[in-house]
Amino acid sequence: MIPDVVGRPWREAEDLLQAAGIGYTTTVSRPTRDFFTVDEQAQYVVRQREAVDGTLQLVLCARLRKEVS
Repeated sequence: MIPDVVGRPWREAEDLLQAAGIGYTTTVSRPTRDFFTVDEQAQYVVRQREAVDGTLQLVLCARLRKEVS
């Protein structure tokens, strides 16, 4: 059974997938504008799709930084 990793931090999701022995590929999505700064070190899974060969295709996004001016 494939675990649902959507919404989980990438490191946690990666550990779950490796423990289950499931192959995966990742794509990183970035904002089109630089209005908000992002924390590239804090990525999380926003999309999960099973490929025909049984591997998962995951889309990762960086968390937005919380800055108050």
